[in-house]
Amino acid sequence: MKLKFGTVEENVVTREEFPLEKAREVLKNEVIAVLGYGVQGPGQALNLKDNGFNVIIGQRKGSKTWDKAVADGWVPGETLFELEEACEKGTILQFLLSDAGQIALWPTVKKHLTPGKALYFSHGFGITYKRENWYHPSSGYRCDLVAPKGSGTSLRRIEVTSDLTGERGTLMGAIQGILLLSTKYCVPMATHHLKLQRNCRRIDTKFDAASGRKRHGLDVCQLLHYCSTRCTRLVETIQRCDQASV
Repeated sequence: MKLKFGTVEENVVTREEFPLEKAREVLKNEVIAVLGYGVQGPGQALNLKDNGFNVIIGQRKGSKTWDKAVADGWVPGETLFELEEACEKGTILQFLLSDAGQIALWPTVKKHLTPGKALYFSHGFGITYKRENWYHPSSGYRCDLVAPKGSGTSLRRIEVTSDLTGERGTLMGAIQGILLLSTKYCVPMATHHLKLQRNCRRIDTKFDAASGRKRHGLDVCQLLHYCSTRCTRLVETIQRCDQASV
C-alpha cells in the first residue's frame, strides 16, 4: 500500500501483504547471525528464534554477554559462537554491536561478506556521524536497515502496538514540533512556576501560625492548587496540539 509521509509518498508493506508464514518460507535456507548480545541482540534474536527462524549468536567468549546468552538458552558450539565464526556461518549478518564495536569489528565482518550475503543494521549513527570513513557499501551483498520501535532492552518485557506513522513521524519532523511546543508552552510556564514557588517561600515566612492564614490574605493551599491547575492545563494544551498535528 502507499502512504504519504509529509510530502513523500512511499510503498509500505503491511503484515497482511507479508505475513509471518511468508517470511519463514523466504528465509528458510538462511542463517541469521546476530552479532552482539547487548542492547538490541537479545530481543531480536529470541523473537526470531521463537518464531521459527534459524538464528545463531556471535559474541566475545568470556564476556558477561556471552554468559547471558548461555543463560538465555544459546548453546556454545551449536547456536553460540565467537564473532568471526558467526560471521563465517551466517548468511544474514545482523550487526548489532555498539557504534564503537561496529567500527572495530568491521574489517572482520567485511571479510566474510561474500556475494549473496546480507548486512543488517538496526541503527545508523556510527555510519552517519563518523570521524573516519569506515563503511563503504558494496554491490556484492545486500545492506538493510531494520530499526525497531522502542528500546531494545524492553522488546520482550512489554507488548508494543506499533503503527506505520508514529516512529516515522517522530524521526521526520515531530521532534522539531515538540521542541517548538516546549519553547512556546513549557519554558514560559516553568519560569512562571519558579516565580510562584519563590513567592510562596516568601509568603511562608509571614505565615500566621495561630490563624493558619497569610497576613497578606493568600492561602498556601490555594496557591498550590493554582499551580496544579496550570500544570494540568499545560498538559492538556500540549496533548491537543499533538493530536492536531496528526
